[in-house]
Amino acid sequence: MIEQQIHKAFRFLQGSRQSQFLEECEAMANRLLNYKINHQVLSQINEHKRNGHDTWLLTDAPIEIATTLAQKIGMTGALGTKSEILEGTYSGRLDGELLKGTHKAQAAKELASIRSYDLTQSFAYSDSLNDLPLLASVGTPYVVNPNSELARIARKNAWHELTPAA
Repeated sequence: MIEQQIHKAFRFLQGSRQSQFLEECEAMANRLLNYKINHQVLSQINEHKRNGHDTWLLTDAPIEIATTLAQKIGMTGALGTKSEILEGTYSGRLDGELLKGTHKAQAAKELASIRSYDLTQSFAYSDSLNDLPLLASVGTPYVVNPNSELARIARKNAWHELTPAA
């Protein structure tokens, strides 16, 4: 059911020119930075960069938005859900799988293989139960503003938690 809703949401691009959407991504990324991005996570990203770590954004959002946001934050790169593009125009269909759940964890493993990263020495941050496979695949998982179920799982597994300061 949720998968169908997400696929439907990606159809909003159908008929749009990729060049036009890329221009709109700039404004979307600015809105995300101003209103949605957790400042504790931004602080963690900056700490990782100071320590010489590569930082990647892995999201089920469109790759175009993910890439723009990652560039604005100064991250190494991004992986996101890809839409099929035919002759510069979005078809409304996905090009591959939605990057969530086990697909996101698999993408992280593939990225680690390509870039020679050791996932046991890697970090992951998530606020979603959908990302449990990703969190379980790294050596240092963080849950961000977890709901009660995610917090319970994090505590059971001795994972780190980032919650808003009181």
